[in-house]
Amino acid sequence: MKMKKIEDAIVDVLIGVLNTKHSEDYTYEAFINETIEIYAFSKVNKNEKYSIIRIGIQKESAQILIPNIFMPPLLKHKRIGIKLIRILYELGQIYNYDVFVIQLTDSFKESLLRRGALITNEFDILQIVETTNLLEDE
Repeated sequence: MKMKKIEDAIVDVLIGVLNTKHSEDYTYEAFINETIEIYAFSKVNKNEKYSIIRIGIQKESAQILIPNIFMPPLLKHKRIGIKLIRILYELGQIYNYDVFVIQLTDSFKESLLRRGALITNEFDILQIVETTNLLEDE
């Protein structure tokens, strides 16, 4: 059986999780161009659209890059960003890709470091590894 392209697998899994667990207030849609972008659309106000996550796929170096995670107001403080990173790490393992969070704010960088993400040789880039705690609250 042929395995899906990594981009398609990421979209299918992330949209599936968001629709299953967080669809009270939003619907979700993904776009694949140079990056994968997943948006939340308000069910109450059709003019409200939020970019939730942007994901870059570097096939030549087998890397998943996560430059942006933003939660719309009704999804904040539900640990969704950490859950999405965990899912991307698990998919990366299946496809033999390393996962990096890039362009970090200071507070998110500190949070990921406390969770065990690894410092890389690049400025503001952390690697997510097997021992990074993406399951439990800090």
